[in-house]
Amino acid sequence: MCSAPSAGLAQTEALVGADAFLRSSYAWRGQTRSGRWVIQPDVYLAAAGPSLIVTAGWWGNIEIADDATAGGTGLGRAFLGQNDVWLEGGLDLRPAFVRGGIVRYFFVDGAVGQTADAVTTTELYFDAWTNLGALVPRASLWLDVDRVRGAYLETALDLRVPVLPSRLPTVSLYLTGLAGWSLGQELDSGDPARPAYFADGGLTHVDLGLELRWGELDRYASLEIHFLLARDEGARPDNGGSGRSSVWVGLGGSDRWVLGVF
Repeated sequence: MCSAPSAGLAQTEALVGADAFLRSSYAWRGQTRSGRWVIQPDVYLAAAGPSLIVTAGWWGNIEIADDATAGGTGLGRAFLGQNDVWLEGGLDLRPAFVRGGIVRYFFVDGAVGQTADAVTTTELYFDAWTNLGALVPRASLWLDVDRVRGAYLETALDLRVPVLPSRLPTVSLYLTGLAGWSLGQELDSGDPARPAYFADGGLTHVDLGLELRWGELDRYASLEIHFLLARDEGARPDNGGSGRSSVWVGLGGSDRWVLGVF
């Protein structure tokens, strides 16, 4: 999902936004769902006011490899294998920000090596962060209410370093350290048939990211590189990983437009 625009506007605005990223692989919660190049677009509509923002959007994963080993769709050709739709509300409580919503994950047959009915699911999520100067600590929680029925937590710390602060648009460097945690989405030894995303509970992986952005907060071009170190082997044998560490790179951008003020 994309990062929705911030609230804090003097008036209520209707907004439309879009992102598009080209990435060397598709990593989801520390698991490599596709080791081939993918395009990940999204679009959203939002109503943003002085302290409240409501957003609805769509996100997709498109494999561009025409190869039988392209594991994300399992169909051996480029394909839109995953579609996520979501609805969320956010509050601007500066210096803190919170949001919560619901997301529905849709997969085609063969995505992540299983039938669509076996992996399609719904999650509730909550996200909170605060600005401490250049540092932004944040925490995000996803609760699967349909298939796995467990929780997944991410804790992260972002550091924004202005590279050319006097230039407009600005150029900034973002350093990110992220840790993922399974809180009930792991295999259950007492019920091996219960669906799961991870083999064990607790820490699942660490993600260290470096991103160069050119532009504004909600309108920018981005070049990024991520190093993932997985502690958990994953609950599925088809997660595409070939070891405990991986690197992926990405290039893309984000933009938004004001539809009207009311």
